[in-house]
Amino acid sequence: MADVSATVIGFAGVLAGGYFNNFFAEDYKRFRDSQALAGALAGELKSHGEAIPLLKNMLTLLHGRAKTGGELSLREMPAPGSPIFEANAESIGKLGPELANGVAYVYEQIRAFRVVMSMLARQSKRLPNGEPRLSRMK
Repeated sequence: MADVSATVIGFAGVLAGGYFNNFFAEDYKRFRDSQALAGALAGELKSHGEAIPLLKNMLTLLHGRAKTGGELSLREMPAPGSPIFEANAESIGKLGPELANGVAYVYEQIRAFRVVMSMLARQSKRLPNGEPRLSRMK
């Protein structure tokens, strides 16, 4: 009888240990995944941030040409993407509510800038009467 009791207690201990091990392992896996996602998004945003001085210079030059009535040419191109954000958009909730809010806000601002630049490139070609559009901006 003692052997059966020891076996049952041992089996219950193994089941409880397995349950807690599985629970903690899954929790740690989610933590690791969220840390990796945060790092990848931080890297992608850092690369966007490093391009800001270049964009600022380009926009300053375009503004100067527009003020003097110079011809501006903006080439249309396919909308660039943010591959890490786009591939993980459904996982942003892993970052927690505040960080997910900030990430979504920043990426929406980037998307809005891209949309405006795309619209400017499309509309910069000609006015309905054939006159260059951006060369008239002052």
